[in-house]
Amino acid sequence: MLSDNQGFLFDDRDGEVYGTVQIGGQEWMAENLRFCCEGSVPCNGAESLVSTYGRLYSKAALKKAAPEGWHLPSMLEWEELLLH
Repeated sequence: MLSDNQGFLFDDRDGEVYGTVQIGGQEWMAENLRFCCEGSVPCNGAESLVSTYGRLYSKAALKKAAPEGWHLPSMLEWEELLLH
């Protein structure tokens, strides 16, 4: 059962579904990203761990990896999160 502050994000690029959570006025991904793109690698080099731990991204790959409508949080967004 979902609480009022939980939701889902469907990434149509690869069909992955991610949990999201509403904290204050912000919506955050509640899971590590699993999108495979150039510049990303599985944690510990093991593809079998991607479903549990997600992928690691180079700085350049991070910009390509974010689903449409999502972005890396700014320092201001992190600070707002810490207030809640």
